[in-house]
Amino acid sequence: MKSKETENKQYIANTIATTIKLILENNPNMTFEEATNSFLNSKTYLKGLALEPELYYHEGRDYFYDLWNNEQKYGKPIPSVWLELHGLL
Repeated sequence: MKSKETENKQYIANTIATTIKLILENNPNMTFEEATNSFLNSKTYLKGLALEPELYYHEGRDYFYDLWNNEQKYGKPIPSVWLELHGLL
């Protein structure tokens, strides 16, 4: 049986890798190093995924990419759904 800590580490590692891959796919001028640093130093990662990964087990790379992308635009990791509901997209 996996410990909660091991499960969290595996989820975080997988999410980091797949989100960085998506960042690179959507930002072809970005290097791997830039994408990695940008994501790992983002509020999306630091205040969300890294602190309480259990809250995000049902979320995938698309969700984290969306938060990261909106953080780049608006300075905060905001889901596009919220922006749409408030007429900001």
